[in-house]
Amino acid sequence: MGRGVRTVQRWESELGLPVHRVGRGPRSPVHAFTSELSAWMLWIEHSQNGDHHRGVHLSGVPLKETAARTSAVARVLVQRSSGLVQQLVNSMWEQQRRTEEMTQTLDKVQKRLQALRKRPTRSRKRSPRKTQSPRG
Repeated sequence: MGRGVRTVQRWESELGLPVHRVGRGPRSPVHAFTSELSAWMLWIEHSQNGDHHRGVHLSGVPLKETAARTSAVARVLVQRSSGLVQQLVNSMWEQQRRTEEMTQTLDKVQKRLQALRKRPTRSRKRSPRKTQSPRG
């Protein structure tokens, strides 16, 4: 980010810089995701009256470059989200098709069971059981 440790720590505590601590405590190592940092910087840019009024973004990059990057990132995100939406729609159609197939199969099985229950059972003639006489 091109800033000192103390500045970044201040941003974390005062401005909600999205860093994730590996351990516990204020001196534990941290890591951050680029996408979260980019979103945070955009949010700060639009919500604070900091350095951006002089034409400089918090990262030290001129606003024209930041805007161009932001626009490029936005296009990439839109393309990716469009692809994900398409995959989701295809998955939903496939799920609906399989659900209909399963419903039809289940209906057939239920009809067969009903037919089997209605069928008269064949009674077999049973031979009388031999009873043993008590010996005595």
